[in-house]
Amino acid sequence: MSIPSLATYGGTLLQPGYPGQIAEGGPTVQRSMINTSATGIDFGVLVGRGAATTGGGTDKCVPIVAGTEIGCGISIRNAAPLIAPPAGGNNSVLYAQNQAVPVLTFGVIWVFAGETVAEGDTALFIVSSQQFGSVQTGALAGTTRIAVPTAIWLDSATVGVLGRVRINASLS
Repeated sequence: MSIPSLATYGGTLLQPGYPGQIAEGGPTVQRSMINTSATGIDFGVLVGRGAATTGGGTDKCVPIVAGTEIGCGISIRNAAPLIAPPAGGNNSVLYAQNQAVPVLTFGVIWVFAGETVAEGDTALFIVSSQQFGSVQTGALAGTTRIAVPTAIWLDSATVGVLGRVRINASLS
């Protein structure tokens, strides 16, 4: 039997992670929030605080659809409770309305870059693409871009490529 050579790695390289996957084994702060919107929430996107419903509570979240919203964390990938894709035939897997959404408020997570970013750049969320960008390489936060307080890129990445973002302080 011949010994495999590691001189060449073959044709396809695997992704380093998946959107919404916790990227390191260090400490994290995670919250379980309920999606109060009829719109589903994808993995690895910034979520906003949902309106309190009868009975109070602050554990509500909604997908970010406007630059005027304030982010409260990044949705964590957890496909275990997602039994079937939503109606519509697009086979997307989302956190549906009234479903618990695990949300990262402190730690390191894999996300898609919506523009070219560099290691150490301040991260922000681009509403139109539902991906993350950078204050340094793009425009400042405004009506289409939401600042993510204390979040920085740990990797350099181009458009549509995964990179790690660290949130250094718990978001409220």
